[in-house]
Amino acid sequence: MSNHRIYHSLGNNNQMFGCDRELFLINILTCGTFAFLAMDLVITISMVVIGFFNFALLVHMGKKDMLLHHIYIRQLRYHMYYQAQSSWHCSSFKVYR
Repeated sequence: MSNHRIYHSLGNNNQMFGCDRELFLINILTCGTFAFLAMDLVITISMVVIGFFNFALLVHMGKKDMLLHHIYIRQLRYHMYYQAQSSWHCSSFKVYR
């Protein structure tokens, strides 16, 4: 039997500045695009503030759970097949017919 190596890079999360890389780049891209297209000082300052606020939220999400973004996207994909329901022994369980 041959030994198989599991590379460390396969288990790493894609992080950039402490948050998810994809969400961080989308945040920078959208705020930069709006600021560039508007060419107004007020909108540029507001996009910088919104960008830093989104960045703070992404860092907070990255500290709690790095894979939350991917789990949420997968839940949206399977939304029609696996709807969230409480169990039958819960007091708020209702059967709709």
